[in-house]
Amino acid sequence: MLTDSGHPGWTYLIIVGVGQAIASAFTMPVMAGVIALLYVDQRIRRESLDIELAQAAQAQQR
Repeated sequence: MLTDSGHPGWTYLIIVGVGQAIASAFTMPVMAGVIALLYVDQRIRRESLDIELAQAAQAQQR
């Protein structure tokens, strides 16, 4: 993978770059989803919306 001068070759750099782009394409949406879920959960707990949602669900079942 290294050239005679001790530096990585162009082929290696291209393969690593493509691999990083593919990895980012999978991990970035997952990370964004996790952050969004954590935000919504924190907001529901802070504003006590869980109690209101439970009461609304119970009233709708009757």
